[in-house]
Amino acid sequence: MAVNIGKSEAHKITQRALWCMGRNKNCADDGIFGAGTLTLVNSFGVFLMPVLRALRLQFYESLVAYDKEDVSFKDGWIARTLSL
Repeated sequence: MAVNIGKSEAHKITQRALWCMGRNKNCADDGIFGAGTLTLVNSFGVFLMPVLRALRLQFYESLVAYDKEDVSFKDGWIARTLSL
């Protein structure tokens, strides 16, 4: 995920996914993947993946809304996200 959107944004998406799962109390949406984030990610395992996918898709939609020139990449981003 970080290859396409950068490390900080990938970490924020992960932290937001933890928040969506109701477990973000010890994990700030700061873009830093620390011990608290790692512990929570490990506690959910594969059950976190659908939320991560949804938030990634939402992020790509926001990129296209912000810069219409990115629309040419959208199908590839979606296909890559859904293939995981």
